[in-house]
Amino acid sequence: MSEENIQDVTKSGLKYLDKVFEYRSRTVGVTFISNTEDLNAKWEEAQFELGTQYQYQGVNERIWDYYLALCCNFDENSLSGKLRFRIENDRFCCRKVFIFRQSVSKFEPEALMEGLFPKIHALKKISFLTPDEIMDSMDVSPKITKDFYTRPLQGNELEALAKLLIMESSQDDKNRKN
Repeated sequence: MSEENIQDVTKSGLKYLDKVFEYRSRTVGVTFISNTEDLNAKWEEAQFELGTQYQYQGVNERIWDYYLALCCNFDENSLSGKLRFRIENDRFCCRKVFIFRQSVSKFEPEALMEGLFPKIHALKKISFLTPDEIMDSMDVSPKITKDFYTRPLQGNELEALAKLLIMESSQDDKNRKN
């Protein structure tokens, strides 16, 4: 199976988690919340269930890549800041993420995963610069040779380099003032 596919790994007998998905080596538990009272009563039990039924049993070997999506069928303004802070800053087992105005009937796992883990598309190819390319693009002292970046400094070279840089920095400061 491709890592890009969303796999439903929901176990039978779950009481607080409605769905659990594997996506890009991450485990995402989903619980649907109808109101703030339901949220207050359910979120800790849902995270405990995710921890014991999935994380503890090693379903995903990356123990830090567990998420609990709290799909709330209410507006963000209905949630008290104190409760939200408490939930989002709880460090037990998983990261907690709020999805507001989300009903069971309109839930789409693809939209959830894209929201949580957007795909990054490179605008151009990434290339690594060589020490020569770095030196050619920089305005550095002619006393610093290109092999400075590719070999360890020997003996007094470090002290001499520091003195050189300090002298040049002092000279630059004097030139700016004039």
